[in-house]
Order: sequence, then structure tokens, then C-alpha cells
Amino acid sequence: MSLIDTIWELIHPDEPEPTGVKFPYLDSCDRIWKEYVPERGRSSALQGELLRQVELLRTEARENGNLNWDESYTASCDFIAEHLVEQKGLPLSMRNDVSGAVKTIMRCGFYAERCFTGEVPQEEVDVARASCASDEPFDVICNAIGKLDEWAGDSIAYEA
Repeated sequence: MSLIDTIWELIHPDEPEPTGVKFPYLDSCDRIWKEYVPERGRSSALQGELLRQVELLRTEARENGNLNWDESYTASCDFIAEHLVEQKGLPLSMRNDVSGAVKTIMRCGFYAERCFTGEVPQEEVDVARASCASDEPFDVICNAIGKLDEWAGDSIAYEA
């Protein structure tokens, strides 16, 4: 037994070793994208539309630093919060994580909007904060979409 294993056993005697996979359902998102997300327009499957919306948000943050943040991005956050956080097929802890992730993304977007409208002086702009530099909030949401898809076993219809 390695030193790390020994320490783990001492600290956490009844818990399994961590697998190193923080987001075990992320791999499902590739399949969801291929099966449910059309080249253009909205998806008819809830899982596909949730994934499309979160990737729109991620792309805006990564490629544009949230420079274009406006009510359409806020609407994407609202869609995710309304349709994913309410899913009873997800554990409460995961729904709470999604709620926190959406709030983080919105805070970054609103901050970016304030930066680019001049409300935040240029010398005080925190680019990492404006662009939501971490992938974690996006990955939290994608992981929950993967879990939802596993739970549902098929596409979930929704009303846009």
C-alpha cells in the first residue's frame, strides 16, 4: 500500500478512494451533442437544448470574454436554471451545484457587461473574472446534463 493510500485510509476509513473523476457524466455530452443538437436552431430534446445553451455560454466566455453579454445570455442562464435545477431525476446536491454554477456564470457576465460599458474603470478590469476563466461552472452543468440523460434513458420533450 502506498503512502497516499495509507493516509487516505487513516483519514477516510469508510470511504472509497477517489477515482480522480470529478465529473463522471461529462463523457455523455459528446453523444448527447451528436444525437440531440441540430446544426441550426433549438433542439427538440431537453438534454440537447440544455447542452446547446451551456455551450453557447461557454463559447461567449472563452472566445469573447463575455464582451457580447446581453439579455440573450441571461435568458440562456434562466433556461438552464428553470429546466435543469427542477429535474427530480437529479440528486439535490447536483441541482444545488447547477444553481451555483449558473449564478457564477451570470455574475461573470454581468461584471463583463459593466466592464465593457465603462462602469468599471479600465485599469480595474479583471479579465479572468469577466470571462469566467474557470471551466468548472460549465462542466458542473454539463455533468448534470449527462446524469439527467442517464436517468431519463431517452430524449426528454419540453416546451420552449
